[in-house]
Amino acid sequence: MKHLIIFSFIGLTLFAQSCSKDVSGIEISEDSITQDPSNTSILTKIFEGTFTGQNGYPASGNVILGKNKEEIHYISLKDNFATSFATGSVTMYLSKESKLKLSDGNTYIKLGVINKNGKHDFKLDKAPDGMFKYVIVWCAPAAIQFGNSELK
Repeated sequence: MKHLIIFSFIGLTLFAQSCSKDVSGIEISEDSITQDPSNTSILTKIFEGTFTGQNGYPASGNVILGKNKEEIHYISLKDNFATSFATGSVTMYLSKESKLKLSDGNTYIKLGVINKNGKHDFKLDKAPDGMFKYVIVWCAPAAIQFGNSELK
């Protein structure tokens, strides 16, 4: 019985670690995450969406795919974006599928790791292929999708 309690505690501790574990795939550098409103204050909206929670976790708010006057593309989580940070942080992805497929690196782009609600802007290296239609909220250590938004 003592061993069961110890193993349960260890498992719970590992689950509760930060959701910033690295995974493979196309990555956007951490320098691409910006809070500088001069880059994103006026974006021409290309697509927009609203987050929906999944797997018992909340996710809400709006997101857009847009570009600024220099034709630089961004995924922009709006001020009303909110999700659970029970494990410390979550990783944001742009995906071809509504459910993240980490086993296929061609189906997603890692945007970055966040640890607070509200506005976040992710600069993209280039305009994404039109097949990338979903923004995913992902907790890596727990391998749980907290939510998604379809860009329409």
